[in-house]
Amino acid sequence: MKASLDISFYIGERGDNPVFEFLNSLNAKEIGKCLAYMHLLAEEGNSLPANYIKHIDGDLWELRPEFGGQEFRFFYFIVLSDTILFLHAFKKKTQKTSPTEIEIARKRMEEVRPVA
Repeated sequence: MKASLDISFYIGERGDNPVFEFLNSLNAKEIGKCLAYMHLLAEEGNSLPANYIKHIDGDLWELRPEFGGQEFRFFYFIVLSDTILFLHAFKKKTQKTSPTEIEIARKRMEEVRPVA
């Protein structure tokens, strides 16, 4: 049996926690669905099928929960092989994910990525 990964959220220089704040903006059922996807990711890692996760670029991945016709996106990367760090989250409103949303996640990842 494999060990599950830890879950953590990006915290900005001013102490802001944008992923936690995004979750708090959702209703209880939406939060439950998103947290269930996060828990599944923690258990299975990046071996989940494409309807759950998508590789974006390099170490950047996307978790893809859906509920009631609404799509949510959570960008993350795996730190030191044992922690999922969620960087950015939003409600998806267009067919293609905006490059601006991806860039926010990429900048946050570079800010916190451990130096190898």
